[in-house]
Amino acid sequence: MANPATPKKNRRFKLIAICLGLMVGLVVAIGILRYYQKQQSPQFFGNYLEDGFEPHPYLGYAPKSNTSLTSCKVAQGDTLYCATYSIDSVGRRQTLHEPSAATHIMLFGCSFTYGEGVNDYETFAYHLALMLPYQDQVYNYGYSGYGPQQMLAHLQFGDLKSQVPQQEGTLIYTLLPEHVNRAAAAPYYLQSWGAKSPHYALEGDSLVYYANHYAWRFWYTGWHRFLGWSGVAGLMSNREPTYTEDDIHLTVAVIKQSQIQYLANYPKGRFVIAIPPFREKGPLYNDLVTALRNEDIEILDLTNAYPIESTFIIEGDGHPNANGHAKLAKGLFKLFGAVNPSEPDLRELTMGNGCG
Repeated sequence: MANPATPKKNRRFKLIAICLGLMVGLVVAIGILRYYQKQQSPQFFGNYLEDGFEPHPYLGYAPKSNTSLTSCKVAQGDTLYCATYSIDSVGRRQTLHEPSAATHIMLFGCSFTYGEGVNDYETFAYHLALMLPYQDQVYNYGYSGYGPQQMLAHLQFGDLKSQVPQQEGTLIYTLLPEHVNRAAAAPYYLQSWGAKSPHYALEGDSLVYYANHYAWRFWYTGWHRFLGWSGVAGLMSNREPTYTEDDIHLTVAVIKQSQIQYLANYPKGRFVIAIPPFREKGPLYNDLVTALRNEDIEILDLTNAYPIESTFIIEGDGHPNANGHAKLAKGLFKLFGAVNPSEPDLRELTMGNGCG
């Protein structure tokens, strides 16, 4: 007589086999998808991705200090750029060193400010330092993938008073409309590099700092990070700027708090938002500018500093090239007045002097 438990065991084994088969199939599908997307994505050569950055306690990630890095970006066999990045002793991109500087110019922002794709002497930070008198020291705190949340975290938790001893000066944040998505934790941002970045949330009337997005919303962040890691996100979403009124409100609140924090640390300072050229002005740009002006935040509109064409941008990449950076520097120079262009400039880019 057959054992009545046998059919149940067989069904159980079949169910386990089906589940294991589905899991194996899923793993194989994800592997194929990741491989395909990697083959379609630009490739980077040099030591920038391997040695260029490290985890940071309040910024999420940051450049490694005292490093010299190379980065070459190649897409479909074409080299888009090759550049050298020099990082100073506190993790800033190198600019000119001014031992007798009496005023500071702090630059915050993303890869535009950092100078992704151009050499140290081609960034707008370097060009601006060349244009300014010897009493101005330019500090470049920008970095790839950063948003306004990193600026505020720097101002709240960083050791800026020792890193930037000059009490008078200007802070310039280079703002792209896309930064709204970074401040507001858009899905594509969490699916790629943003999950471990800091986040500020408006809770009531207060901005609350979270060291990373996992600390803010663990499961939400984890789910989106999985979608990004698996390659599924690449099939179902895009990076076109989308936003809500709350996203604008949060972004402007982070920038306003940055202004308050900066002026508390440097009462004689000046806080400016600079908007560089980007592809299309639309409702996001208009709403963002209106909201910033309503908070009495000074704006320098550089959206017409150069046309979006290969003369001024890295073709196939979108970042400004050396010509674009020079144009941005000339636009920023309007904030500071004139300097005698006939004076020879003998200043040098030096490594390890604490000025980046």
